[in-house]
Amino acid sequence: MATALAMRVGLGTRGGEVTVSCTMITSRQPPQAARYEGDAWSVSFGGGGKWVATSGPDAVKVWEVETGKEIRKFEGRAGSVYSVAFSPDGRRAISSSAFGDDAIHLWDVESGAELRRLEGHSNVFAVAFSSDGKRILSGSP
Repeated sequence: MATALAMRVGLGTRGGEVTVSCTMITSRQPPQAARYEGDAWSVSFGGGGKWVATSGPDAVKVWEVETGKEIRKFEGRAGSVYSVAFSPDGRRAISSSAFGDDAIHLWDVESGAELRRLEGHSNVFAVAFSSDGKRILSGSP
């Protein structure tokens, strides 16, 4: 497996959609680009840089960085998804919804299953894991 030396991520708006382009520069391969199309309100790297998660008006999606292929879609929530973050170990992800179910969702990345739904904090527009993965932070206006 080649070792990543650098990564560039570019965001561009086109007709209300955001394209996230990732370019991996490896020691054994020429630069490659993968594109993820659709509304992306939040993006997060996970799996040691192998995945990108995007959140938007309809879902959280997980993509392979090298191919741009969608590999997972987290379902079971209502409302727009404003933020997404991977745990430090890449096994879990959190997302926040507002104007629908007003909840924070904890997901198993491998299976796509919802592990937990946290309620009581409305209009959450930002989520993050602590560096040890034991705590979740959320923020709202």
